[in-house]
Amino acid sequence: MTNGQLWCSMFCNDSERQAGQSNTARIKIMLYEPGTSGHRPIYLRYIIEAFEAKSIQTIVITEDFAKKPASLAALAARHGCRLIFVCTLDGLYPWLLQLGFFAKIRRIEIVGIYYLFNNLSEGWKAVFWGFLLRVRLLAHVFAPDLLMEGRPSESGTRQISFLPDPWDARVLREIDIDLARSHCNLSGFGGCVFLVFGEISRRKGIVALLDAMGKWDYSRRPDVRVLIAGRVTDEIDSYMASVLKSSPRLREVLVLVSRWIREEDHSVYFSAASYLCALYPRGFKVSISTVIRSFAVRRPVVVGAHGMIGGIVGSKHAGFVCNTGDEGEVLAALEKAYDCYMLRKSQFWEMALAGEEVANLSELKKFRSILASFIDDWGRVPS
Repeated sequence: MTNGQLWCSMFCNDSERQAGQSNTARIKIMLYEPGTSGHRPIYLRYIIEAFEAKSIQTIVITEDFAKKPASLAALAARHGCRLIFVCTLDGLYPWLLQLGFFAKIRRIEIVGIYYLFNNLSEGWKAVFWGFLLRVRLLAHVFAPDLLMEGRPSESGTRQISFLPDPWDARVLREIDIDLARSHCNLSGFGGCVFLVFGEISRRKGIVALLDAMGKWDYSRRPDVRVLIAGRVTDEIDSYMASVLKSSPRLREVLVLVSRWIREEDHSVYFSAASYLCALYPRGFKVSISTVIRSFAVRRPVVVGAHGMIGGIVGSKHAGFVCNTGDEGEVLAALEKAYDCYMLRKSQFWEMALAGEEVANLSELKKFRSILASFIDDWGRVPS
């Protein structure tokens, strides 16, 4: 999929045509996702598949309409769409206000997924989102807040509801650890591997991890590796070069795979790890997607104690939490994780199974089921 792409696809099998189409089969929806970073292309495919299963006609837009919300609304109207589904609402504040206005004029509703959902209830952004929902410039927001699952949103409105940050069990699965490590330049290594995965930027907590590993006592805990897999930003690339130059021992334990990792290869890197390290600094809002993938292949995590991620990991005992702003706490958490993996495997697997239970709440089947139920209910409401 490339930017600037538009295509229309009608999903309807012969038996449905013969039996007559349902209300949802007559709905036409525009899916809008111009982003190509992180999990966005993967999630777009998940959403397309969910609507495919409902025999819904979709118009998929990947062109960047950042400065043309009126044009996007006009395009949706021209194709007869009753709904614009914005696959990623994050970061679209002024633009979304304009899109909602132009869409409302054309009797088109806006629905979307907001991955950094803390902003729905915190600070000035909560006021912005509340306004959009009250005046129905935005009809509905899905939030992958696992703490919201099974209960009403804290906002008290039915316009915000839970939708999992999904993973696909057909693609992501635990594989033999020795086989996985053989694909990651870790053949024959039986020690503890800390993984940092995805878009490797400052918000991933890579600075906190490498600073702590610079203080690691390799004489007491020698069997350790740091596996960094994903696209590294220029800032972090420069930082890593400086750190590794001053720490020859850290250079020996670090394994770097600096490229975009295909979804089909995610299983390899998570299975090769002992733990995922997601030491997000407190000031950054992040989604839970990478943590969920680690849980899905039964790998515990080392994370910051703050936010939903820290709350879930701590309450479910699915890993170790720490204050990411305190280098000593980060180092202590990594040491505890190492000792648990190397010396107390039963405790390690208890954490792994606890994480797996959390991941099961977000499997792709549930994602599709919730979207299907929403479309069924929405399709019964007269436009």
